[in-house]
Amino acid sequence: MNMFFTVFAAALMMAPVAEGAVPVVSPVTEVVVSPVLSPVAEAVGAKLSVPRVDLGATPKIGRVDAFFESSGLPLHEIGCVNWPERAPDKPEVSFRIAHSGDEIYIKYYVREEASRATFDADDGRPWQDSCVEFFVTPGEEGDPVYYNLEMACNGYGILHGGPLEPDGRAGASRGRVPDGISKVRRLPSMSREAFGIREGGQEWTMTLAIPVEVFSLSPVPPLSGRTLRANFYKCGDNLPRPHWVSWSPITGARTFHSPAFFGEVYFE
Repeated sequence: MNMFFTVFAAALMMAPVAEGAVPVVSPVTEVVVSPVLSPVAEAVGAKLSVPRVDLGATPKIGRVDAFFESSGLPLHEIGCVNWPERAPDKPEVSFRIAHSGDEIYIKYYVREEASRATFDADDGRPWQDSCVEFFVTPGEEGDPVYYNLEMACNGYGILHGGPLEPDGRAGASRGRVPDGISKVRRLPSMSREAFGIREGGQEWTMTLAIPVEVFSLSPVPPLSGRTLRANFYKCGDNLPRPHWVSWSPITGARTFHSPAFFGEVYFE
């Protein structure tokens, strides 16, 4: 077990797990991290606060990744198994989050039985692979537009946006955000190739730097001092044992595209 996995495992054991880009960097197979980690924060009431940090203008993604490992920011668990009769499996997943005003930074930590990566370019179907996701409504009060950023474990993903259909479905009113995903900087700990399926227990991280400018379908006021509605997910539709887990619980719906169940995310 290398240094990364040792530290990651220690962080996950500090609290029990509850139920439940580009520029693109070169492939990373091992990450050196700081041992400064804080306990996993519970998503009680699906609310959290996002600290504002200064990492300089458009920091390199490696700097963002290193910041998370030395910051002592809490780990928030993605542990809600919303449809146990359909997919009872619960991988061990958590994330850290911060913002600069101009960008949102997220680092996901994943431990799962198997990982899958079958796409080697953006705008594929990352949700079919081992995928972490961030859904958010960043616009003004009452704006129905929300965005779904979905990233497979090898660092390829999608950014879609728009409102739901009048009947509540995610349909033709939503689609690819022009030039959106190409502006999201990302650092996967796994290699970038489409490797198929790796079994036998897998651990990986994904660090994202999301410029607010990618939320371009409607006006977005400054983040600081605002509470946005959002949810954080981990899925894998075509894994040997599929799973769909969330940070904020989903009840009465069968899809991640459920803004009514987004949690409250306050940006300091």
